[in-house]
Amino acid sequence: MRLFLGIDGGGTKTETLICDEEGNIIGRYVGGPSNPLFTEKSKLMETIRELAGSAFQDIGGDKKIEYAAVCIPGIKLYKSEVESEYLKYCKKVGIFGDDLNAFYSALLKPYGIIVLSGTGSFALGINREGKKHKLGGWGPILGDEGSGYFIGILCLKSVIKEYEETGLKTTLTPKVLDFFGIKEVTELRKKVYSEECNRSIISSLSKIVHESARDGDVVAIEIINNAAKHLAEYVRVIVEKLNMYDKEYDVVLTGGISNFGELILKPFTEEVKKISDCLNVGTPKLRPAVGSLLVAMIESGIDIESESILKNLHDSYKKYMINS
Repeated sequence: MRLFLGIDGGGTKTETLICDEEGNIIGRYVGGPSNPLFTEKSKLMETIRELAGSAFQDIGGDKKIEYAAVCIPGIKLYKSEVESEYLKYCKKVGIFGDDLNAFYSALLKPYGIIVLSGTGSFALGINREGKKHKLGGWGPILGDEGSGYFIGILCLKSVIKEYEETGLKTTLTPKVLDFFGIKEVTELRKKVYSEECNRSIISSLSKIVHESARDGDVVAIEIINNAAKHLAEYVRVIVEKLNMYDKEYDVVLTGGISNFGELILKPFTEEVKKISDCLNVGTPKLRPAVGSLLVAMIESGIDIESESILKNLHDSYKKYMINS
């Protein structure tokens, strides 16, 4: 039976899965960061070598994996090196970004729209004719509207506005001071502009915003509503570009910010419904790492809409997560 390898990488961790052609996951491996925009090449390649070696060691013998789908944003910078590493163990290797695996894992269909909001943000749409359009993914300086980083920046600005009496009072202030281990808002500048304060730290402030919004803080709620509007704007542009008005399409909000639940999903859905009645907003079906396996299977000619394959992927991945 043929085996497939799926790799989902990012700025924090890299997850690798192996499955057979019936969708049964037989191996899961987690390593360090692998996004070349935020990870040194030596560290990135170390992560890839360790995960590939562990996976091949587990399947044993001289058996080669049929296809490996490497889904890591920006990884094409090191395409030849990554391919060489995986071709030691695999017959074929595909180098992709993190959009296709997120797309297939969220929708379990070859058409629709996904909006990913994690540390960064992007959106990908594919219509029923197979035409694609992608937006976002520009990083924290050039884009990432509606992302965890975007929410974190608005959180910091809200704290400053309260301090300068140009904005509303908010429970975000004491939480942000505690987060950075400081006593005064005036100390924020030194903390935020230090070398230690990176993209991930700013993005993690989104958890504070979520917490305050759950408690009814109007400033935190408005920040999340603001993010939802930006994410819905991705959808509007994609629908217009791909003329997705005449048939029904699923729209899925995925990524870490989707874990805010109704606080983000409700305003996002309201904005999307203003675009077209043909759009149905839902939640992700599977994790992006499983989506990497789906990419590998699609590239090998396997029908990913098979109910048995999807059920096996769901059930076997769940077992690994329970035991991890």
